[in-house]
Amino acid sequence: MVKKDYLLDTNVVSAILKKNQIVRQKLAGLSVKYQTAYISGITYYEIKRGLIASNASTKLSDFNKLCQDYPVLFWNDVTILEKAAEIHAYLKKRGTRLEDADIFIAAITIVRLTSCTMHHKYLIRSIKAINSNTETVKSYHCCQMSCCLLPPFTSQFSTGVQDLS
Repeated sequence: MVKKDYLLDTNVVSAILKKNQIVRQKLAGLSVKYQTAYISGITYYEIKRGLIASNASTKLSDFNKLCQDYPVLFWNDVTILEKAAEIHAYLKKRGTRLEDADIFIAAITIVRLTSCTMHHKYLIRSIKAINSNTETVKSYHCCQMSCCLLPPFTSQFSTGVQDLS
């Protein structure tokens, strides 16, 4: 089995800080199957601002410890900004509205956490994310044959499908 990285969503980090045992157990199980879990810079900001605003010093300390276990992926890379712009434009053309924070999280995931699997001489990009609402693992596979919420990886995108031959 190929191990893959995954990104903790804001609701998952919040549930961890609230000591939600179901989420903690699922996270422990995923740690066996996958390499590394990360927190996006956007999630870091969303959690930190809430904890500071509510003066939650204990949870702030817990969050700082959590960030030592799960590295923060920052979005200070022009490639991430370009990918976010591409995602926004793609969704706008389809008439789909998504908050900027979610677009940036998707862009960070695509640019920084893409895992490659060989399929029909192409690299298929996989994104793994925990969905705490359904307590399942969602997998977004984007290639020239299929796509979900994110734009398909074709030659028009900077991380396009690559021919391995």
